[in-house]
Amino acid sequence: MSADTDFALPTADEENTELAQVLGVDIAGGLDSADQAQRDAIASYHLQGICTIDAELARYQAAYVNEKKLLDARYEKLMTPLRTRRLEKEAIVKLIASISEFGKKARSRAVAWGRFGAKTTPEHLEVVDESAVLKWAETSAPHLVRATVQLPLDKARALLDEGTLAHAKLDVPRTGLKEYFGESGEEIPGTGVVPATEEFYARPESLV
Repeated sequence: MSADTDFALPTADEENTELAQVLGVDIAGGLDSADQAQRDAIASYHLQGICTIDAELARYQAAYVNEKKLLDARYEKLMTPLRTRRLEKEAIVKLIASISEFGKKARSRAVAWGRFGAKTTPEHLEVVDESAVLKWAETSAPHLVRATVQLPLDKARALLDEGTLAHAKLDVPRTGLKEYFGESGEEIPGTGVVPATEEFYARPESLV
């Protein structure tokens, strides 16, 4: 029996000795000398052992799951007030950033324990309905539509006809769509314009 567990699992040698004594079969020497009835008994013996081990594994797994819940709860209790305090400090630094003066290029300030500043996300296009965008692009801007077709090499060498395109996967890549919007400013069905936003940040830099 292993010293690492309280489960009385016999060793392979102990099992072979028991089977040899009861069945008269030298397991260590091989199973060739055993008849089929003895082989059935030996197989059943080991299957029973597997069932016993599986039950013990299930017991350990259940204990592990519940102990992990207890451990998680203990650490969550320790970390929750720290997270809250961190958010409070971060909010103070962001507030300072919102009223601070920055250079024209680097919109941040470095201090002993990190950096705080502001960053602007420019106005940009956001797709909210891909099917509406595709329907619009097929008629109004077909050069923006990407057609993906899987064909054998001999057929791929020929020009695609309408029958082939009927089986193509069509989509509108974001990059081309955004470039088109940036150049034309046209209102595109299935999209929305997200206005520019300014965010303030606090970036700690540990000296450790």
